Amino acid sequence: FFFNDTATTEIYTLSLHDALPIWHQFIPKSREMLTSWIVAAYATHLAQWTPYAQIVCQTEKEDKATKLVGYSKCCYDQQAEWQRKMHPLKGGYAKTRPGKDKELELKFANGAEIIGIASGANQIPSYHPTLVILDEAALWPEAALSYQLALPVAAQILVVSTARPGW
Repeated sequence: FFFNDTATTEIYTLSLHDALPIWHQFIPKSREMLTSWIVAAYATHLAQWTPYAQIVCQTEKEDKATKLVGYSKCCYDQQAEWQRKMHPLKGGYAKTRPGKDKELELKFANGAEIIGIASGANQIPSYHPTLVILDEAALWPEAALSYQLALPVAAQILVVSTARPGW
């Protein structure tokens, strides 16, 4: 994904798909593991290679959602030029809420998009996501309900959180 030659990229692509084949995955998180970055890289890869994929990153606060979308943008920017040309962005960042200065959406020319949203279980049913990422889910009270509402609509769900009591 970050390599310059095609053969290496193909090998890495296969291993990335092998690493996350489970549709609903709960991933323990620590700062040392850079788990949010790894999940953002996976989201970027999925958006680039899956036309019309919709990836929803939900966190407790909108600021963190902005950071997750920013991680995906950074992963995209660090790719070789030929990869960016093969999977161009459509307008780059988009401000999704009037009056907000937050970049909450990353759109690709293939119709795929990565969207950041703040907590609120009622938001998930308004999307048709290929992938839902619930980040730091143990810290926000409606995470379990968001997960339940994502089950019927999302092809994949990744729940990423530091270990805490609760669901």
